[in-house]
Amino acid sequence: MIGAASPTTPPPSPHPDALLSLYQIGVLITGLYLSLTFIALSLFVPFGTTFELASHLSDRALNTHSMSGSLTIAAHSLTAVPMTALLSVTLRHSTLCFDFALTTYAIHFLLCTILFRVPRSPEWWILNPLAVLCVTLASEAITSRWERREIMIMTQEMESR
Repeated sequence: MIGAASPTTPPPSPHPDALLSLYQIGVLITGLYLSLTFIALSLFVPFGTTFELASHLSDRALNTHSMSGSLTIAAHSLTAVPMTALLSVTLRHSTLCFDFALTTYAIHFLLCTILFRVPRSPEWWILNPLAVLCVTLASEAITSRWERREIMIMTQEMESR
């Protein structure tokens, strides 16, 4: 039978391997907090403000009433750029970007809730869904461009044969 998979080779799964997905989520969560730390430090140090690791997880740190709170909001916002790059490089498939971005920020929500409390500030509830949206749209654009380029290369190779 032409095109049928051999009995010893299982057909390719359209879904990613569960263990690989866990590793990818681990990389994304680690990347979220590392990039947030480096960006926050680069913003806080020049202004001479105090940086606390709790600003990653506490919704109280996100406020527009103080310099520290505004810098924390800026750090969380700017973290979307490295998260987009990390998500794109880690996944390489545009169909998975939303799922992994949402999962990463859902884990962030759980950590915020476990370590402090359920976030109550409007800044937190505006900032994080916007981050998921921005990271998803940008990483989908990047990965779909890579996918189209790979399809064009494969098509050209097939035509040249």
